[in-house]
Amino acid sequence: MRNILIITVGIILTLISNYLGHIYPPFSIDWTPILIGLFTGLVLYFTNFRLIIKFSLIIGLIIFNDILIKFYAGGTHDWEGVGWITVYLLLGLIISLVIIIIYGFTNQKENKKEYFLLIFAFSVLLFLYLSYFDSIGMTWVKYPTNDIKISKEKELFISNVELSDNKIIVEQDTFLITKGWFEKQIRINHKRLFKKNETTDKIYCTLILEGEFEKYKTREHIYYKLDDGKSRGYTSLNSTITLTLDQKKDKYSLGFYRTGWTKFKEIIIKNSH
Repeated sequence: MRNILIITVGIILTLISNYLGHIYPPFSIDWTPILIGLFTGLVLYFTNFRLIIKFSLIIGLIIFNDILIKFYAGGTHDWEGVGWITVYLLLGLIISLVIIIIYGFTNQKENKKEYFLLIFAFSVLLFLYLSYFDSIGMTWVKYPTNDIKISKEKELFISNVELSDNKIIVEQDTFLITKGWFEKQIRINHKRLFKKNETTDKIYCTLILEGEFEKYKTREHIYYKLDDGKSRGYTSLNSTITLTLDQKKDKYSLGFYRTGWTKFKEIIIKNSH
């Protein structure tokens, strides 16, 4: 009866924590170290399950709580949020590990080898879970490739670009666009149990430039901007230009500007197919 009561208490506390975390973020994240530590102590010291069952219950609650937080916690679901969730989870794991080690030395004097082998096995299991499910509950867009060979190997390549001009001349500087290609934009959807790659309605265009670039491969006095009526910011000229485009269009205008936002060049980009 006591065993069932402790499991029930653990489940109820986890559900309450995540309900409050959904309404009052980041309650469930902050509560994670206490919840994990409390449940670890209750299971180890107040149940009479076999060791493997005790460890299974502890890791089960850790994973159950982590999944609930990543699916239902209030606030923005982004990589910064994942970082904070991981920090508090690690605090909880440290507390849990301390309790587990103390229990091993005080209550498992005759089975220490088996005990610590179980700790190692379940640590590996938890590591594998976190390696794959750290992003569960999120979607994000993958960065474009920076090499046309990689783009083709990953079956992202759409076509080479066709340019109205490949020279960018400003004062004494000349830059050449030596290659360019279009590729699919991929979104990783981890809103369900397993990750899924999805093609978005956008495409990437990558242009490779040659010329005299400054530190970090930029020229601070030359800027570019996609002239599509949506792009607001200007970007310093770089040896690699990456554009996110609407794939419904068949041509795009890329403007180049001097300091002071004086436009001195326009290049039309088309799909070569």
